[in-house]
Amino acid sequence: MGELSGVAYAGDAVPGVMPPANQHSVAANPSRGLTFNVNGTTRNSNNVRIDGALANNIWLPHVTAYVPSLDAIQTVSVVTASADASEGMSGGSAINVQIKSGTNSIHGSIFEYHADSAMKAKPFFLPLGQGIPKYIDNQFGGSIGGHVVKNKLFYFASWEDSLNRQTGASFVTVPTEAMHGGNFSASTTPIYDPLSGSSDGTGRTAFGGNIIPTNRIDKTGQAMLNFVAPPTPWRP
Repeated sequence: MGELSGVAYAGDAVPGVMPPANQHSVAANPSRGLTFNVNGTTRNSNNVRIDGALANNIWLPHVTAYVPSLDAIQTVSVVTASADASEGMSGGSAINVQIKSGTNSIHGSIFEYHADSAMKAKPFFLPLGQGIPKYIDNQFGGSIGGHVVKNKLFYFASWEDSLNRQTGASFVTVPTEAMHGGNFSASTTPIYDPLSGSSDGTGRTAFGGNIIPTNRIDKTGQAMLNFVAPPTPWRP
């Protein structure tokens, strides 16, 4: 929900359509439209229309600019390879999304999806004594439709929102304290002296014991390396 909605799910059932994938940041793709390839063509070869209006992002044509809520979608039509003249403008697929309309009776829906860190397992490499990183995700919305003038004038409205709060964290590999000082003796990869051998790299010799002499370490590089946090001991 909130990610190309029924378009992506309907496309999954059509032969030749690759599984959709998320693209770009929230700032560049706030609707969280998914991208996909059809019959080996590029991502830009898909034409998505909502009630006949083009819905592709102008600057990022492989992303759908407006993604209606699942509860707002009536039907989805996916045509590949042999689109007629009315559905051209694309070499991959022509996708038409039809939004629901109101009826003589009032109908509506409401939903919410919730997930948080209390429901998640503790990451294996998380240091002992450190709590699970903050993660709170709420996606909610609803729809309502009815009539203004029976059998003549109808209305339909749908709304969906997503609130996500989380701590930015990642697990990365950083140099050990010994490597900070040029000592790579723990590594099986030889560290070659760039001043030895030929300019094409042949004939170079490795530093003794895989240790770079202190006077050979670039001061600028060392200053930048000092900003890298030391590694956290791994726990078995």
